[in-house]
Amino acid sequence: MRALVALIALLAAGLAARPAAAQVAAAQVVSERPDRVAVVLYQDHPPQVRPFGDDGEDGDAFGDDPGLAVVSEVRTVDLPAGRTRISFRGVADGMVAQTAAVEGLDGRLVERNYDFDLLSPGTLIEKAIGAPARLVRTNPKTGQASEVAVTVRSGPYGIVLQHADGSAEALGCSDLPERLVFDQAPPGLTATPTLSMEVETQSAGRHLIRLTYLATGLRWKADYVARLAADGRTLDLHGWLTLSNVSGTTFGDAPTQVVAGRLARAGDDEPVRAEPAAAVRNCWPTPFPRMATYSDVAAAPPAPMAMARMAAGGLEEVVVTATRVAEVSNLGDYKLYTLPEPTTVAANQTKQVAFLEQASVRYQRVDAFTVRRAYSVDPGTQAATVLVRLQNKAAEGLGKPLPGGGVTVFEPKGNGGLSLAGQSSVKDTPVGQLVRLELGASTVVTMEAIQGSLSYPERAGRTFERSEVSVVLHNAGSRPAEVEVRLPQADVKFLGESRPHTRDGAFAVWSLKVAAEGEATLRYRTEAPQ
Repeated sequence: MRALVALIALLAAGLAARPAAAQVAAAQVVSERPDRVAVVLYQDHPPQVRPFGDDGEDGDAFGDDPGLAVVSEVRTVDLPAGRTRISFRGVADGMVAQTAAVEGLDGRLVERNYDFDLLSPGTLIEKAIGAPARLVRTNPKTGQASEVAVTVRSGPYGIVLQHADGSAEALGCSDLPERLVFDQAPPGLTATPTLSMEVETQSAGRHLIRLTYLATGLRWKADYVARLAADGRTLDLHGWLTLSNVSGTTFGDAPTQVVAGRLARAGDDEPVRAEPAAAVRNCWPTPFPRMATYSDVAAAPPAPMAMARMAAGGLEEVVVTATRVAEVSNLGDYKLYTLPEPTTVAANQTKQVAFLEQASVRYQRVDAFTVRRAYSVDPGTQAATVLVRLQNKAAEGLGKPLPGGGVTVFEPKGNGGLSLAGQSSVKDTPVGQLVRLELGASTVVTMEAIQGSLSYPERAGRTFERSEVSVVLHNAGSRPAEVEVRLPQADVKFLGESRPHTRDGAFAVWSLKVAAEGEATLRYRTEAPQ
C-alpha cells in the first residue's frame, strides 16, 4: 500500500510539473528558402515491353506514374541556445514528410511537423466560416460592380452567405458574375509548404543544415528518335531525358540526376495532403446540383489577401536543352544519368536534355508473322508486323545502356524528306542485349495460312491434334523482304517441315527471304496433345 501511495504521489508530481514545462516557449526561426538544392529523379513505373508474339498485355505506361525524387536542400540558419522551432519554408509540395532527414545540427531533435494546410480556394472557404467577406457582383450590361458585406456561414460543399439584415443566399445562384473578397487570410493557412522542427541546441551559432526527403510530382522518362538511313541498313539514334514537374514547386538551378531501373518501394510513402473539397451548388429549381470550381472566389487587388482564378491544369511550358549530353555512370544495379549542368525545372514544366547521340547504328528490318499449329477456319490474308532490331553492341554502332522509353522512327522519303515509319517503345536494355521495335502493320508483305490434313488420333488413352499447314507469303514491294514466321512451340512435336526452324524462347522461328513482287511458301506438320 505504501508503494502504491508513493507511486500515485510521484505521478501527481509529474502531472503537476508538466504545465510548467509546457510554458517554456520555443524561439522561432524561419528559413525562407534553401541556399541550394539538388534533385535525383526515379522511375516509379518503368515501361515493360512485351516481345513480338507474346499475347500478354503491355506493361505500365508513363501516364499513371506519380513520380518520385530525392530532394536535398542546403540551408543556413542562425539558432539561439535552447529550444528553437525552425520553419523550413518552400519545401516541395509533394514532400513525403515522414522521410525527412536532417544533418548539421549539434543539438537534439524534439519534434517535426509538416504544414500541408496550404492556402487554396477550398481551404480558404473551410477556414473562413464565420468570417466577414465582401460579395462583389458585376452587372454584365453596364460593367458596374456592386459590393456588400457578408458573413460566410457554410462551405465548401455549398457556400452560404449571410447579410447584415439576417437574410442568406447561396453563392453562385444569382445568375450574375460574382466573387468573394477577403481582406486577410484566415489563420492556420500557409502560402507555401512548410516543414517545421523543434530542436534543442547547447549554444548559439550558425548552422549549415542539409535537409533530405522524398517528394512526388517529379518524374522522368526516356524518349528516342531513330532516323533510318536510305541504305536500309543503318540508322541514327538520338535519346532525350524528359523531365516533368507536375508539382507546384520550382527547383531552380539545381544539379539534377535521374536513375534508370525499377525501384523497390513499400507503398506507404505517399505525401500527406489535405483532402480536396468539391464545391456543390444547389440552386432551386435546378433539379440536380451542378459541380463548380472556386473560380467564383476571387479578390480585387490591391487587397492585402487575394485569391485569383485557378489556372487550368496541365504543363504550361516545354524546354529543350541540347548543348551537351548527359553522363551515365553505375549506381549499384542501376544506371545514373547526370545532367551536364545545373538546370531549372519549373512548376508545370517539361524539360528535355540529350543523353544519347549515336550515328550509323546497324539494324535489321524484319516482316514478322505469328502462326498457329492448325487452322480450323480460313484466316484470310494477314499483314506482317514490321520489326526493327538492333544489337546493343559497340561493334554494331551502339553499345550504350538504354533506359526504357518511347521511340519514334522516321524513314526517308523519295523527295529527300522524312516520313513517320512508326512508334514503339523499349524496356531498360543493358549493353549486349537485343532491342526490338515494333512499327505496326506492313502495307506490302502479307500471309495466307492454308490448312491441309487435320486429324485427331488417340494413343495411350490420349487425344492428339495432327496438322499440316501451308503458309504462303506475298511481297508486293519493290525490294526483297526478310520475313520471319513464328510458331508457339509448347508441347508441339514437328513431324516435318519444308525448311528447318530455329528457337527463340518458346517460339519456333523460320527465316525466309521473299523476292520483290514475289512469294514463298512454308509447310510444316505438327502433333500436339489436346
